[in-house]
Amino acid sequence: MADRTTAVAHDGSLVDAIAEHVHAHGPRAVILVVAAFALALLAAGYLDGEFDRPLNTTLWRTGLLPAVLVAYWLVARWILRRSYAHAIGAFRALLVDGRDFDHRVELATRRGRYDEWIAAVLATVLGFVTIQPWTVADTFGWIGAYRVAAVGLVFALLGIVFYEIVRRTRALSQLHRYPLKLSIFDLSPLRPVARFAYAVAAAFMIAIAVSELFLLAPGVPVDLVIRLAIAYVAILIMATALFFYVMWDSHIAIRTLKQKELARVRKLLTEAYTDGLTASVTAGLALERRIADVSEWPYDTRTLRSLVVSFLLPAVAAASRFFLGDHF
Repeated sequence: MADRTTAVAHDGSLVDAIAEHVHAHGPRAVILVVAAFALALLAAGYLDGEFDRPLNTTLWRTGLLPAVLVAYWLVARWILRRSYAHAIGAFRALLVDGRDFDHRVELATRRGRYDEWIAAVLATVLGFVTIQPWTVADTFGWIGAYRVAAVGLVFALLGIVFYEIVRRTRALSQLHRYPLKLSIFDLSPLRPVARFAYAVAAAFMIAIAVSELFLLAPGVPVDLVIRLAIAYVAILIMATALFFYVMWDSHIAIRTLKQKELARVRKLLTEAYTDGLTASVTAGLALERRIADVSEWPYDTRTLRSLVVSFLLPAVAAASRFFLGDHF
């Protein structure tokens, strides 16, 4: 069974340090974040006089989206960490020399002191440039200030999550460089890596689906629909790239092993064929075909099917949003 303790022990991050400082972990952190955003939005609405006007469902629904996204990414981080921990733990049995495994994981997961801060700042700048939250309404006001702060926090968290994904992938890459006990006919020890890759890709697709539920509605500006469509295509491409990026070193390991086994079988076939098409040659040819048919990627059909479903979620969310109309 994969040992998850080692991976979690060396997987601390800036978000974890903040959670530790405010004594908020797990569900408590999610509740506090949602409550803080909701109170800030209510306060901004009160200061802007929204309580004295007819209920603007679009304003409050879109205003709550940052709270939902931050809560979502906090939950997604927990799921990604568990999936990553399974992938790291699988290498304890995979490594030919399993001694000093904890030390190897520690070396593989080292990070720069300010890396996460840099990722958060860069992502925040990207969010401001692409979203431009100060242009959403004709007047800025307190709700405008809330939007700017909320977008900044969402993208800062997203930048940290993205950095964590890259760092964890690099850690897996480092462990692939050690000699592995891997059979060409049993790639199941690498399945946790594929499941982690799927979790990464699905996390981003679910995020765009959630955003569509809060932003889309009958009568929304065409410009917003176009921007969301562009975001969907961009995230679809990014999620696909991340899916294969996370598994790339597993792909290299499998392909190298496959080529080695094919070369060995073909050498034996060349030596055996001097006696003609014997039973051993026929068996060797069957073995060669079996090895040649082995996939060079660690994912199975179930993982690939789940990935395709996650890619369709934003389209389903958009269709359901227009179906619901103004009831949500």
